[in-house]
Amino acid sequence: MKIFAGLLSLLATACTFFPRPAPSPVKMQTHEPPGDPDQLVVLLPGRHSLPSEFEREGFVGILRSSRPHARIVAPDLHIGYYRNRQMAERLHRDVIIPAKQAGVRQITLVGISMGGLGAMLYELEHPGQVDEVILLSPFLGDESVITDIGQQGGLAALKPEGKDPDRFSRKLWLGLRDRWLPRKDRPELHLACGESDRLASSTRLASAELRPAGTVWLPGDHDWQTWNALIQQVEDR
Repeated sequence: MKIFAGLLSLLATACTFFPRPAPSPVKMQTHEPPGDPDQLVVLLPGRHSLPSEFEREGFVGILRSSRPHARIVAPDLHIGYYRNRQMAERLHRDVIIPAKQAGVRQITLVGISMGGLGAMLYELEHPGQVDEVILLSPFLGDESVITDIGQQGGLAALKPEGKDPDRFSRKLWLGLRDRWLPRKDRPELHLACGESDRLASSTRLASAELRPAGTVWLPGDHDWQTWNALIQQVEDR
């Protein structure tokens, strides 16, 4: 069931310039540990990022130091998979299920920017599959809805009614409130963001409403230098 097809369509409408195809199965870069992996770490890219950037920018190296027995996978789940409403399904079928069949016992999703949205959409469409979610500078919906939640006094008071184009962002937060938060099997959530990040409002709201295990704030913006410092802090904790 595609719970947030409208949200995916809205996000894609703003990015129709993106020309890349969305093949099935999804292409990915895989970084194997020296021995048999007992963990899987899935890196979900931002709107303008390529899977190769995770290694090029040093992000994979940080995770390799802290998780030496993990298989680290960076699927090329770009905006095309959001546009055709296949992001969550491809992540499930091409990455998560094969890892479980291979005996991986712990699964972590790391979502940067748009990848943070992807991680939470996956959680809503395929509950109970992953153990940990790390969101770095996540995009979690339109600013109008984030502001509205604050003005209404919090997520508990959010109403389904809304105006276009914010109704799909509203559905996201209603889904997190009504279906994700009550789950006993929801994954451990970690949040991290740069203090000057243009998407900081999403992190502030998530920190207040989604009961994370921790939230890290560091000086920085929406860039790799900040994300590397943030993931290092999250891993050190």
